[in-house]
Amino acid sequence: MSAPEAPALCWRGNGDAWEVYLGEDGWRWRRITPEGEFSEQSEAGHPRKRDCYADALAHGMRCAPVQPFRRRPCWKPEG
Repeated sequence: MSAPEAPALCWRGNGDAWEVYLGEDGWRWRRITPEGEFSEQSEAGHPRKRDCYADALAHGMRCAPVQPFRRRPCWKPEG
């Protein structure tokens, strides 16, 4: 079993953030204000991530979400 995919984020010049994440019903997006409130979100989950991106673009997303850097150990502990 693989680890769940981390949400992808991007920020617009006006301070809004856009998040694309895998929900229980498929890929979803949400718009977050500079104050940290959810101002908009997808009405339904999308089976494919690219369909989710297309829906977010139709709702005003003008940045390209990327997954944040995740740290992982550079060595494997013995034992």
